[in-house]
Amino acid sequence: MVTIQTFNGSGADCSGSSGDVNRVLTLSNTGTTIQSGMLVYASGLALALTTEYTVSHKSSSTEITFLNRLWDDMTIVVNYYFQEPDSDSLINPYIDEYGEVVTLIRKSDKTYSDWGDESNTETRFGNIKAVFNVYGTDALFTTEGRFNNGDLTFFFKSTQDYVDISSKVERANGDTYEIKDVRAHGMQGGVQVREALVNKV
Repeated sequence: MVTIQTFNGSGADCSGSSGDVNRVLTLSNTGTTIQSGMLVYASGLALALTTEYTVSHKSSSTEITFLNRLWDDMTIVVNYYFQEPDSDSLINPYIDEYGEVVTLIRKSDKTYSDWGDESNTETRFGNIKAVFNVYGTDALFTTEGRFNNGDLTFFFKSTQDYVDISSKVERANGDTYEIKDVRAHGMQGGVQVREALVNKV
């Protein structure tokens, strides 16, 4: 089931001090948030993903990081959707049993040197199970919403956090893939599995 929520608040609801960069707003979601349809406003201005804010999509307490200076008196509005995870997923046990161990790598806060050079630190989440997939010739017939022949994807459990376009996937052999898109597959209103479209870095 998809739930729609709106956060109405101010910069004072975020971590850090008034005027700081990289202040974090924690949402009150109870299912994994979806980037599609998410709108973030500061003082009435729509913010752009990756250049003005980043998101850690989680199954609860999703975090939005405001990359530029944010003052306490600025109004913050976030429209977002989340999908209730299916704890009885039929697919999760198979990913646990047959999946490979991967590491999810997320870009952390944006920082600047004394000379104004931008850099990002990375946070690693290891021991995560996923199934690697390459779409074959049977996917040559492509309709809207389907992946193309040769596309690379990873299947993750329905409850897995940090599966979003801010992350990379690292396999045990060191190969690294950038997540470009995420699709949640479900039945009867519940998410059964998350599929991440990736490009090899």
